[in-house]
Amino acid sequence: MPRLAAGIAAMTAALGGLDVLLFTGGIGEHAPKIRSRAADRLRYLGVAVDATRNAAAGDGDDISTSEARVRTFVVTAREDLEIARGVHSVLGDQSASAQPSVVADP
Repeated sequence: MPRLAAGIAAMTAALGGLDVLLFTGGIGEHAPKIRSRAADRLRYLGVAVDATRNAAAGDGDDISTSEARVRTFVVTAREDLEIARGVHSVLGDQSASAQPSVVADP
């Protein structure tokens, strides 16, 4: 847990502050205890997580307390959509216009 909080704190320092904290991916989406422990270590930045909201969090839910200066959300990672978008940007409309070639039997 210290490494997670330290990583977030380092990124916050590099960015010059923190407005929103997103938890995503396997652990970020499915581990309320880890989210809570990380938030406790980041309290000095204005992060505060509501225990009830955190325990019941789903995609896009704000798990912050009402007095938190930093909004904290749980967001479902959709790597499959990002891969599809990447493939589409590389191939563009090529896949839609590609026609199979037919060779006549001599």
